[in-house]
Amino acid sequence: MGVTITNETIDEYLTSQIDGENRDMDTSNKVNEMLQKDANLMKKYRSEMLTKQLFSSRLSLLEVPSSTFMKVTASIDEMVYNAKNHYMQQIYPIQNSANFFQYLISVLASPLRIGRAAIPAYAFGIAILLIIAGAGILMNQRDNIALNPYIATGSEKSVMVQAVNNFHKVLKGDIQPQFHSSDADEVKKFVINKVNFEPYIPKVEDYVLSGAVCNEYDGQKLVHLVYTSGDDVLYIYETAVNSIHHKRLEIPEQVSSEITKDKFYMCDKVDLYNCTMTLWYSGNVLCASVSTMPKQKMYSTFTSFYK
Repeated sequence: MGVTITNETIDEYLTSQIDGENRDMDTSNKVNEMLQKDANLMKKYRSEMLTKQLFSSRLSLLEVPSSTFMKVTASIDEMVYNAKNHYMQQIYPIQNSANFFQYLISVLASPLRIGRAAIPAYAFGIAILLIIAGAGILMNQRDNIALNPYIATGSEKSVMVQAVNNFHKVLKGDIQPQFHSSDADEVKKFVINKVNFEPYIPKVEDYVLSGAVCNEYDGQKLVHLVYTSGDDVLYIYETAVNSIHHKRLEIPEQVSSEITKDKFYMCDKVDLYNCTMTLWYSGNVLCASVSTMPKQKMYSTFTSFYK
């Protein structure tokens, strides 16, 4: 027998048809038959479909938390439902519009009433889009940071690229210290037994040494040190200088020249969070630190322990 669709219930079925929720084939076919027979109903269907596509194309650009998105869409659904119940005939004069585009214009030009004030629908829509766009700017602001070119274009053999990647693994907890100690001498003894070079274990003012990790890349031994100060993290990547000479690892020639000239190289914008990186030599060891500290603070911290 199937479902009965009337003029009073067609709106509900149109919305379900647009959202792909009319899973019953008989119901879907009945809606399609009504659309084919009623030109005004087809114009309304196409208008709602276009509106849905318009908002979907805007919303898909944003990474909105699901809880926030659900609250916003629920509020919009309620507003649309109330507007339909109270102003449908005045706001959507389907029978008076000659074609779909005239109908769409009439929808956008028709007023929505908030209290005693009548606001054009297009103005209300534009306001919503402006709010969404503003939220997008704030939420994606960090994506507009121009990354340091040596990191943005570096290969996987780049010490700078590896240091940034490992730093984020430390922050996520993917890299955990193999040896936990705040004593620099104890950490140094542990590391020497794991690698073929003497590590540099600085004492960093206002930071506590958490521990060390040792591993290797392409046969080259690596040391990773982690320091913390509250929510701030200072990570130091170390490898023997001969790893650069033997081409197992690499740093840009300009960076190497600046280290030779100025004793260190420092930059910010190493990732989307604008963290800071410093590279320097300590004897036969190449060190690369990455920190959540801003560049100015990192400079003061670095100069306090660098010798």
